[in-house]
Amino acid sequence: MKIAQLQEGIKILMEEKGFANGKDKFMVKVVLLHTEVSELADAIKKGREEDFGQELADIIIRLLNMPLMFPEWGDIWKETTFESIPEVRFQDPWEAMMNLHKEISLLRGVQTDKVGIFKIFAMVKGLSSIMQINLYAECINKMEVNWGRPFRYGTVDEKK
Repeated sequence: MKIAQLQEGIKILMEEKGFANGKDKFMVKVVLLHTEVSELADAIKKGREEDFGQELADIIIRLLNMPLMFPEWGDIWKETTFESIPEVRFQDPWEAMMNLHKEISLLRGVQTDKVGIFKIFAMVKGLSSIMQINLYAECINKMEVNWGRPFRYGTVDEKK
C-alpha cells in the first residue's frame, strides 16, 4: 500500500470523527506524538506484548496526520510504500524510543520537517522490526478500530 493512501484514510477519519487539523494545532500534535511513544514504552515496561503493535500503529497514524496540516507541502509521500521506507537500526527498543523522542522534539511545523517525518517513519519501521511486528498490518488494524470509535473519541467531548 502506498503511504499516501493510508494518509488519505487518516484525513477522512479525522474529519468524520471531528478532529481539528489546522496549523494552529501543530504543537498539540507534536506532544500527542510524544505520548504515543510513551504509551509504547509503558506497554514494553509492563510486558503487554499484545499492545505493542497497536502502539506502533498509533505513532504512524499520528505521524501521517502531521503533513495534512500543511497542504503547501504537497504530496510528500508520492509513490512511497511501507516496503520502500528504509529501517533505521537500533540495538533495542529503548534506544529506538529515546531517539524517536529526540527526533520528534525537532519538529517545528516548517517545510524542512518533511525530512524529519520520513526519518521518524524509518525509525518506527526499525523499531517494529526489532519487535518482529508487521507495521503495515498493525496500521490497517488500528484504523479499523478507530473507525469503530465514537465521535471525538478519547477527548472530553467524546460522544458516547
